[in-house]
Formats: sequence, structure tokens, C-alpha cells
Amino acid sequence: MEDARVQLTMSRGNRVFEEIGVGNFVAQRRADRFPSTEAQNPPPRSARWRSNLSALSQKYNLYFAASTDKIHVTVPRDLRQTLPGTPDLELDLPRTPAGISLGGYIDESIPHCINHIKVGNLGSHEVLLIACDDGDVLAYYTHIFLEEIRRQDPQVQAPLSRSKPFFHEHVGSSVWGLALHEQSRLIAVSSNLRRITIFAHGYTTSPKQEVEDEDKIREIETLASKQKFTDFLGDDIARERHLNYKMELPLGEQGHNIPSIDFISGADGNASHILASDINGNLWIFNIITGKCQCKPRVHTTLDRENVMGWGVLCLPLHYFKLVKTPQEALGMPRISLSFSPSIFRESIPPKEKQCFNISSTLTDLMENSPWHPIFGYGINGMLTTPKVDQKIRNLSIPSLELETESEGNVPGGPDHSICKRKRRRSLDATKVPMDINTLKFLLSLPPSKRPYAWQEIRQVESGARKDSSDSLGSDDSTPAAGQDEIDVQIPFGYAILRTFNQDIELLPPGYRKTLRTLFRGIVQQHLGDLRDQLRHFDRLNMLAVIPELSLVVAASQVGRAALITLTRLADDFSKVAGPVVMFRLDLILPLKLHEDEYRPWVPLAGMAVAPLQAPESARGKSWEGQRWRLLLHYVDQTILSYELYRNEEEQLVVL
Repeated sequence: MEDARVQLTMSRGNRVFEEIGVGNFVAQRRADRFPSTEAQNPPPRSARWRSNLSALSQKYNLYFAASTDKIHVTVPRDLRQTLPGTPDLELDLPRTPAGISLGGYIDESIPHCINHIKVGNLGSHEVLLIACDDGDVLAYYTHIFLEEIRRQDPQVQAPLSRSKPFFHEHVGSSVWGLALHEQSRLIAVSSNLRRITIFAHGYTTSPKQEVEDEDKIREIETLASKQKFTDFLGDDIARERHLNYKMELPLGEQGHNIPSIDFISGADGNASHILASDINGNLWIFNIITGKCQCKPRVHTTLDRENVMGWGVLCLPLHYFKLVKTPQEALGMPRISLSFSPSIFRESIPPKEKQCFNISSTLTDLMENSPWHPIFGYGINGMLTTPKVDQKIRNLSIPSLELETESEGNVPGGPDHSICKRKRRRSLDATKVPMDINTLKFLLSLPPSKRPYAWQEIRQVESGARKDSSDSLGSDDSTPAAGQDEIDVQIPFGYAILRTFNQDIELLPPGYRKTLRTLFRGIVQQHLGDLRDQLRHFDRLNMLAVIPELSLVVAASQVGRAALITLTRLADDFSKVAGPVVMFRLDLILPLKLHEDEYRPWVPLAGMAVAPLQAPESARGKSWEGQRWRLLLHYVDQTILSYELYRNEEEQLVVL
């Protein structure tokens, strides 16, 4: 195991916000976690071509990792979240008769193989939700594993768990998307039947009778789990709970397989809608009360299906977003005009859909990020080089760094605490900042159909170079183009939607038809060299985690990298016409260049997990400031790389 503590800071240049600091990196190599080379005791196998196969409890010190058709439950050993090779508990999943009859979708030899695991709350109880390839879906309460581990004989290694699922159903085909709603106590899953199924346990004898005691609810839910789920025919599945109900929401002919789903809550906190992203790149929004469905197709230039498949979707309440002072800080770029690049879209897309904040160019300003996969080693593009020359060539696209070593802050057993500072590149032209902000405000004041989508045109209209009358600019009497209503979807008020494709991320703000989307193309892409054929099918942003306390989304690609995205929001009075103006910026990509060259394995990522570091109860929940979170990247060869995340008192995001 390697432990490194590094702090990355930078002087203000192309970055107009306080960038992430980095340190306290921990690498747990496969050979360190599994030192035995005995053939009869091999490391556990991680299935490939699945979704996220790891999860951390948010309440307890527990780590879950799927190994084909079993779950390994491990107690992290210290604050660095070190994980021994032998788990503390092994969960052998039961099967339904229907699942046994159906068999596997991807691998017939392991039909009950796990596709996806997720930890979340149902009411006040945390649960582990599991999706299987044979159509089974199971749920366990997480606290029972902690109790079971505490009772076990310390001489017995990885005993089989005796815990039983409180929920075990079959949905007819391979299960992928998972979602939980805490207040409404709903479980939703999506399958390769191209439909979403919502399950609601009955927990009271009358729809109007409320049960306040959580233990009583849990007892009734456990009893109810023995009863079959019947099709729901009422008005609101989030409320009527006197029986076990299920609701099925098919996508229809336009839809495809659904790898990701998420709930949206109404004003009363109960589930009102459910989101879905299918591999055609479509976004689906179902109203679970009325059953009404909306579909937003993908917006891309290329027709190459591999590059436009939808892999992830998140519902983001506005209070998740960090309030910032300027659009430049919100987008992470010095000039707003740099984000206007309409040429990235196909010609058939309406002009107002082409207009967005395209922040892809900020990738070149990222610290410790390389466009080259570590496989390139010494020698680029077939040239024979020395390590010194090779480093110079590879760093052409990496912001220059200078290393300073401090005498204090060393970590026991690790290298010195180092500080890397970016050399000043060019300072922000302060005279153009107010000009850009005023131009953006002017743009958002126009009706969407009247907005130019090239920055120069916007400036010309603003300055009066084009002699449009105030009436023509201020009214929107245009008739929607044919088929345009398919693109315009109504996002429930108070929420933004983030969706991911193979290599791109898009944020749809509330009332996005009046304001602008934020888009990042190729966010974690690298030149893969000889690994392209091996890894290209894993090049998909299919692992998402949101940390509301840090205004942070972690978007990981199965190719082996994760993007740290800060959710940002401008003041409410920035645009009185467009409504809330929300955006995102890219802060960092992990593993860092200085870590991935030595520690990142040349295999896909099996899972990504985040959770608060465990702290004394007296110190938890008092303030977002100072809370630390752990991020674990679990590769299929059983290597684990991890970092700490937190914001300091100045609201800077720090990665330890």
C-alpha cells in the first residue's frame, strides 16, 4: 500500500476560482491486498461490462463490493479506508424460480451475476439494493451486516451471511437502473424489457392512517414483503400503501435498454416523477401520478451510436448548487465567450438547442491531467525517447508545475508533504469581465427564439449594430417548428437534470428552454494506444455519485477515471426572465497524473464509491464545513485507489 500526501494549489490564471488541493492519496495494489499466489486461493473476480459494483454505507463503516454473484462486505480498517483482501462477510444471494428459469443475459455461465449495487435510505433505514443479470432485484437493511460482523467468531474468515433480504422480486429481464426514494419509501428498477418498475411496500391498513414509529413500519414492511405485489390502479403510488403495489412504465418503441434512473420529489417531499436515460441517448421523464411521459432526444453532431449512448442521469435540487459571484467562476473559465461553440451540434438541431455553455476547452487548464494513458510509457507515437524527453513531450498538454517540498506535515510511513503550484500562465483580463457579464444578462433577457447563438452576433445585437426593433426582440410569437415539442421537455420546478453519455456530460437547468444548458465534451478522454480495442467498450460515464454537502458530482468512466464536478449557481437576481441560472465546472480528474502513471492499472473500473469519513457522533452533522468524504476507485484487478474530499473554510474544494 502506498500513501502520498500532496497539496495542489495555483495562482490565478486561466482558472478563475480556487482550484482543488490534492493529497492523502492511498493506493492499495492487487499484490498488496492479495499477497498469496496460491492457485486455490485466487483474488475475487469482478464481472466486466456491468454498472457500478461497489458502494459505501453512508451511516456505518461498511464497504460493499460485488464479485460475480456474491457481495463482499468489509469494514474499512482506518481513516484511510484500507481494505483487506479477505472480506468480513460474504453474502450469497438467493434466487427466484423465475430468475432460475430465465438465466443470464450477458453471461449464461453466471446467470445470477450482479449488474449494479446501490446504497440509500428507505425511510430512516439504510438499505443495500442489488440488480442481477437474471432479472432478480434484492434489498437488505445495512445495519444487520454490522450486527452480524460484531457477533461473528474472529477466527472464521469471511463467513457466509445468514441475513435474508426484506425485498426480493423478479422483473422479467436483466436489471440495470436502481433508484430509492427515502420519504415515499419507493424502490424503482429498470430492465432490458425497456421499462421501469416501481415497487411500494404496504405499511398501513388504511391509506389515511399514518404510522410514525419507524421500527413498527419496518416490521410491517418485512411482513408485507411476503405478499405479492399487485398492479397499482390508484392515483398516487407514493401515498396509497395499504397493499404491496407495483407500477410499470414502458418506454415504447422509441426507447431502449435503461442503465440509469432517478426520482424527482414534489413540493411535499413525496416522489412525483422518475427520470430515465436509455442507451439511445434519450432522456425520459415520467409523472408517476398521471402516467404522462416526456422524451428529450440526444443532441449530438455524430451519428456514431457508440458516442451518444445515454449512461447516467441525476436529479439535482437547486440547494445542491454552490452560490458563486460570476459566470466565469461558475463555468471555470475566464471568458464566457469561449463557451459558445454552436458548431458541435448537428444541423437539424434548432438554433436555441445549439446555444449552450460549452466548457470543453477548460480541460487544457486542468492540473495534473494528461491526454496520454499511462500505457504509453517511454516513447510516444513510436519514437524512441529518454525518460526526460518523453516527460517533456507528454507534458505539452499539461499545465506546467513546479514542486516545492515542506519540512512539516509529513505522513508517517509516506513521502514528504509536497506543494505543487501552477506557474502563472496568463492573468484574466479584468476589463472584459463586466462586459461579458452584461452581454450574458442581455442574452438571457431575450426570448429564446430571438437569441443569436454566436457570441459575435450577440454582441452586435446588444450594441445595436443590427437594427432590430425592441418589439421584435421583446416578444416571442414564433410558432414551434415541427417535431420541436419532442425536444422541449418540462422539467419539474426547483430541479436541474444532469445526464451523461459515453464521453460527454450535459446539465439541463430548471426552465432550461429560457436559460442555457452546460455541456462538456470528452471530459475524461485519453489516447489509449494499444489498449483501445481492450478498453473502448468501457469508455462510458456510467457511475455517478452526488455529494450535496460539497456541491459535488463525481462522474466516473469505466475506462478508469473520474471527474470531480462542482455544481454552481448565480444569484437569483442575475436573470429575472430566465429564472435560476445553474451551471457546473470541472475541478479535477482522478487519478491525478502523478498517481496514475505509477498506480493506475491498465484494466477497467469495476466500481466507484463515496461516503463521509466516519467521525464521533458529537462531531457529525454540525456543519458542512470541515466534513470529509472518501472517494474509492475499485478496479477489476482488485486495485483500489482512494482520496479524501472536503471544502475548507474559504469554500475551496480540497482533495486529500
